[in-house]
Amino acid sequence: MFLRADEGFWGQGFFAELERKQITYAIGAPLIASVRGRISELAEGDWQPASYSEGSQVASFRWRPKSWKQERRFVVRRDPVAAGEQLSLEGREWHYWALVTNDQERSADELESWHRAKASLENRIKEAKLGLGLDNLPCQSFHANWAYLLCTLLAYNLLAWLKLLALPASERTSYAKRLRFRFIAVAGTVGRSGRRLVLRLSAGYPL
Repeated sequence: MFLRADEGFWGQGFFAELERKQITYAIGAPLIASVRGRISELAEGDWQPASYSEGSQVASFRWRPKSWKQERRFVVRRDPVAAGEQLSLEGREWHYWALVTNDQERSADELESWHRAKASLENRIKEAKLGLGLDNLPCQSFHANWAYLLCTLLAYNLLAWLKLLALPASERTSYAKRLRFRFIAVAGTVGRSGRRLVLRLSAGYPL
């Protein structure tokens, strides 16, 4: 049996129970001070190219935090900060992600890729709340709010299909707010050219 989960399941007691039941796991590690400190001890030679994206790297190490009874395997991925992107307060030139696992067989890159394929339902809920108005149900009636919820989720699904089928790959991770201002809430005029309807956008609009 296998389990992959985010850092909400981080905890030595939970890890121990999974190990007792012989469940292979990969669980996100929060980048708390102790974890960041251990990552900072890695030498440049410990990092290997990652399949995630160009410039990404992965590393693996065994470590026992002070409060733990035993050491466990950690896998870390780092991605270079893009040109023009704001650096962190520490001035780091990398973004880091970490996980803890009891899988000793697979490579660091294989484990990181496998863990990344976990469900991310919380991100869908966040997007519906922040991008599509689901943070506040507007009606007093249960059935009216139910209809509002269904319409919101229909809009979410339509945006998901739009990204998958019609937009460039660079927009597939874009949130609803960006898509709305980039492709939907765009000023234009509709006119005729011969027998055809023509949508005219501003010459400065960045298609």
